[in-house]
Amino acid sequence: DGFEPSPVPDFAAASPLDRALWSETEQLRVDVERAMEALDFAGAYAALEELVTTLSTWYVRLAKPALWRDGLDASKRATYDALYGALVQLALVAAPFVPFLAESVYAALGGARSVHLEDWPAPRPGAHDATAVSEMRQLRALVRLGRFVREQAGVKHRQPLRVARVAGLSAAVVERHRELLASELNVKAVELLDVTAQRDVVLDYAKLGKRLRTQVKHVAAAVAAREYREDADGSLEVAGVRLAADEYTWRTQATSERGFSARDGLAVALDLSVDEALLREATARELARAVQDLRKRARLRYGEHVRLSVVGDSRELDGLLDVHGSWLAEQCAATLSREPVADPTAVAVVELGTGSATLALARSA
Repeated sequence: DGFEPSPVPDFAAASPLDRALWSETEQLRVDVERAMEALDFAGAYAALEELVTTLSTWYVRLAKPALWRDGLDASKRATYDALYGALVQLALVAAPFVPFLAESVYAALGGARSVHLEDWPAPRPGAHDATAVSEMRQLRALVRLGRFVREQAGVKHRQPLRVARVAGLSAAVVERHRELLASELNVKAVELLDVTAQRDVVLDYAKLGKRLRTQVKHVAAAVAAREYREDADGSLEVAGVRLAADEYTWRTQATSERGFSARDGLAVALDLSVDEALLREATARELARAVQDLRKRARLRYGEHVRLSVVGDSRELDGLLDVHGSWLAEQCAATLSREPVADPTAVAVVELGTGSATLALARSA
């Protein structure tokens, strides 16, 4: 794309995902500085490892569709800027801890001199949004919980489901990230789950003891009797005392209900019923994965266009290709045919419902 980093990135114009990445990389600097001031070396390494993991398994993965499309518009440039900024910040902050790796990363990013000759990164107030960081971390925790529900129920992650009902996030946060949640949970719709009757208040006695002293007993008794009111700003009215949002947490009660799980104030309930259309879509996704594996075996470049034939004796195959053929071709950068291609570069046979299908790839002329 001929990308060149912006001299002054426009944080305010970035997408919610890009803003969260800027914020998390700025939070990395803060967390490592705090750890080092406390001589907590393990804490510093943990902060670095967490960002590397989050960057790899979340941000880079979610940014792929934006980065692999043609052209370089403002939105795509902003995503490049965020990813580049995150990697530079990571190299600078990691330099004292993994010196050779940091040197290699910084050089690959175009650093004009050794990373060890650069100044420690200065604070960037415009890049830090604590709310964005908190929201994105909650979303990741919710997605992990949804995947746990699937694993417990024996439902594959590639199997689309009708609806996921979630709790622990405000309605505004769910609405803001509804599309992302639907994609990551692999569902057609995301709705709010009412778990009011299943939640317990857990008081932070360390904080409340200092502030309320003898009143804590009365507050605890009122909470045990469920005599409280939750306000819109996140505070709680209990026994004539207002508790701030950071003075208590919610704990959702465990349940044996299939398709439901709760942890750390978050809850997910998945509708596990699957009809023929959803089964067909799941098969199409498995087919796309098999084609991508075949592309790798053929050592094809990511965006290299190919001719793809899908031929088989499965009675589901014709219906699947009728409905999802265009999607499959787009996902696999292919021209789709139901007749065998000449001089295939790679061939594979995959199980498909009641039969099998033969996949064959050939480079486009």
